[in-house]
Amino acid sequence: MAQDLEKLLVQNGSNNVEGKFTALETQLSGAYWIEGKAGSGKSTLMKYLLNRDETAQLLNQWAGDKELFTGSYFFWSMGTSLQKSQDGLLRTILFQLLKTYPELIPTACPDRLSIKDYEYLEAWTMEDLMKSFDHLLRQKSLPIRMCLFIDGLDEYSGIHTDLVKLLGNIAKSDHIKLCVSSRPWPEFRDAYGSSAWTLCIHEFTKSDICAFAQDRLTESPRFETLRMASVAETNRLVDEITSRAEGVFL
Repeated sequence: MAQDLEKLLVQNGSNNVEGKFTALETQLSGAYWIEGKAGSGKSTLMKYLLNRDETAQLLNQWAGDKELFTGSYFFWSMGTSLQKSQDGLLRTILFQLLKTYPELIPTACPDRLSIKDYEYLEAWTMEDLMKSFDHLLRQKSLPIRMCLFIDGLDEYSGIHTDLVKLLGNIAKSDHIKLCVSSRPWPEFRDAYGSSAWTLCIHEFTKSDICAFAQDRLTESPRFETLRMASVAETNRLVDEITSRAEGVFL
């Protein structure tokens, strides 16, 4: 997918997604939605964005004179309960954040710090996790800005509208920007589909699927025999495979 990722993120023009990622550098907070069918490359794109130097540069423009924190969570339906739950999402983001900025621990967890004997601390509940987030988000002078990359919302094991509501509350903060991905299911379309900050990834994988089909077919002696007989027919076969794939690599 490398060439299409570069096309999405670098080039400008009427045939690609000109301006799609300018949301990363604007002064607005909120959520950017990457939608795509299963197997279209959503997680690959999320990981690519997360580790791309240019992404950090754009986000630093948004962060201004504050430090930038980038966190991530990848829902996984085949994993443990923590890998597909709100509990796991909040635990992961809080751990990443407080490990990076331990000076924020008194702000995020004042109740836990007030307990003298840590042996008697109980396990974190959803209420505890949300309270810690609220403590942070209510700070008007928070010294950081956060961009959270959250992949696979459709792999959350609970009610998807509950997850959308949670993310919506988090995204209201001026300190936070979200980049989320999911399949184009109705609950996610309702929440994010009307936003200009949306990318339908399976619409931009055609050229790579065409190249992949061409390469694999070329390995077949029968395909080479057909090519020698009719180039037009082999081109038609590749085009048909690409069309039937509908943007999906599976």
